[in-house]
Amino acid sequence: MDAKKAIKKYVGRAARTCLIWGGILAALSLFCLFTADVTAGIVMLLVFALPCFLSWFFMDRSVDKALQVLIDAGQIGYAANELEGPSKLTLGGNKLTLTQHFLFSTGGVVLRYTDVALCYNHLQRYMGIPLSTTLVAGTFQGKMMNLLSVRGKDKKRQTIRVMEEIASRNARVMVGYTAENLQTFNQIKKAAKAAK
Repeated sequence: MDAKKAIKKYVGRAARTCLIWGGILAALSLFCLFTADVTAGIVMLLVFALPCFLSWFFMDRSVDKALQVLIDAGQIGYAANELEGPSKLTLGGNKLTLTQHFLFSTGGVVLRYTDVALCYNHLQRYMGIPLSTTLVAGTFQGKMMNLLSVRGKDKKRQTIRVMEEIASRNARVMVGYTAENLQTFNQIKKAAKAAK
């Protein structure tokens, strides 16, 4: 299998899920449009199906950009071999895979450990009740991205394990959401923006 296709098959799973749901909702919308109520069909199409297709479109573009970075660096084949190889760690219900040199997230993220400048946990709450923990990473290119979102009892333990893995493979990474780390990352973002 082509290296780009192999990686895209893994990291593009969330985008494909959006596309599948968009297709199902579009079919239901068209059914309503032609058989039942025209207004209900149009509303379903605009409110439910269209956002799914738009999500798929933007997630697919994000995956393509991540893969292009690897292609430009000449590491696409190397990354595909690591993803398909036996020595990898999978976390979060198969949503994040850690290999020797790369992070692969089904949300469309492919990163080298050395590209991560900042990583921290973000606890999401609703009315004071903790719902999930999201592992957020900032890159030396000045971009922020969600790597893994987990729920359940061991949610914090999983994200801490990923942060420890990143820190063990990248000595320059800043771990934790602190004022000092954020100030340093803002300087990295400004420098990356000025370099463009």
